[in-house]
Order: sequence, then C-alpha cells, then structure tokens
Amino acid sequence: MTGTVWQAINGVVLLSAFFVARILFGIWSSFEFFGEIYHARGQVQSHFVTVYSVANVGMNLLNFYWFRSMVTAVLRRFQKPAGGKPASKLPPKQPLVSKAATTATARQEKTAGSMKRRA
Repeated sequence: MTGTVWQAINGVVLLSAFFVARILFGIWSSFEFFGEIYHARGQVQSHFVTVYSVANVGMNLLNFYWFRSMVTAVLRRFQKPAGGKPASKLPPKQPLVSKAATTATARQEKTAGSMKRRA
C-alpha cells in the first residue's frame, strides 16, 4: 500500500499524535518541571536537579529528532522517482514456485507421459 491515500492518512494521524503527545505535552511538562524545581531549589540536592534537568532536556531533544525523522520518512514514501511510481523499499514480487521447480515438474510430467505411451 505504499503511496496510497490510506498510508497518507495513517502517516498524518501518526505524526499528529506524536506531535501532540511528545512535542507539545513534552514542552509543557518541561516548563512545569523546571517551575517546580525553581520553587523547591533549596529543598532538593543540586546533583538531583542537574541529572533530572539534563535528562529532561535530552529527552526533549530526542523527541524533536525522532519527529523530524518520522516526517522525513513519511515524505519519502510519497516522493515520485523518475519512473513516476511512488518509491518502495519492498523487493519485487517473486513467483510462488521457482523456475527450477517448474522445469523439474515439466520434466517429470514429460517422463511420465513417455512411460505411459510405452505401456
């Protein structure tokens, strides 16, 4: 279903959910977190504040990185190459029976047919 309308809808829903849950809510939660840290700055040891603050910023940066990667991946699925068809990473469809198996079966049928004629 590469490049179909359903895949586009799926991509938009996925990106929207990720954006709202990770980017918007993540930034809002970070502001709340840093506000709480500021108000409790005398009651919490400084190494805990440092570790949690660095981890919080790092996680938000990862959210932005992954969101950018997801947008790039979705857009890449809908770019048309020179041939005019949507790009696909899927290999071409293979027949269920290999050519060697078909040839061997044909040989067996031919041999069986010639044996019947002799009898």
